Amino acid sequence: LLDKCFYKIFVFEHYREKSVFFPRVICVKQDKTLEPVVRVEVESQLDDFIKRPLRLENPKIYHLDVGAMYPNIILTNRLQPPAVVTNEDCIACIYNTPDAKCRRTMQWEWRGQIMPASRAEYERILQQLENEKFGKPPRPFHSLDRELRAQTEKKRRENAFYVDTVKAFRDRRYEYKALLKASTVLCFPNFEEKVALEI
Repeated sequence: LLDKCFYKIFVFEHYREKSVFFPRVICVKQDKTLEPVVRVEVESQLDDFIKRPLRLENPKIYHLDVGAMYPNIILTNRLQPPAVVTNEDCIACIYNTPDAKCRRTMQWEWRGQIMPASRAEYERILQQLENEKFGKPPRPFHSLDRELRAQTEKKRRENAFYVDTVKAFRDRRYEYKALLKASTVLCFPNFEEKVALEI
């Protein structure tokens, strides 16, 4: 149940008389000709709140966390314990260069459970490999040479798609952070002064 009095006060004292900022905030990055259209839409929704305070539809709740830090953590490879290898593996790696950023000394606490495969499971996996065909022309796994086997097996390196997705999320977060700052300045011109006075 919505408070009708609150919406009436908001609509008549703040929104219509003082020409408050919702359409302007929405149109910050858009065509200014949309402002009257958005204004009418916002006013109709506010009027609908006053006429029907008992709402039956499910609300849409949006949470924009512009201060999330986990994309940066992921991009620094700090959440990839499977990528930890021995010095011998690093020496043999084709990406091993003096300026390589993949080598980090971290303390990991193992929280997994070791469940070794039984003899039957091991034989079933071997049988599955024998039945599958790889390469062109298709051949069984045991007849492949070492290079093709290495290409078939999953490499323990970062997934480029995953990292690219996280980078895109990070960049969009910065974009939304800038939009939020611009909207705050438009909506609350004295916001920073009030915060400074409260502190």
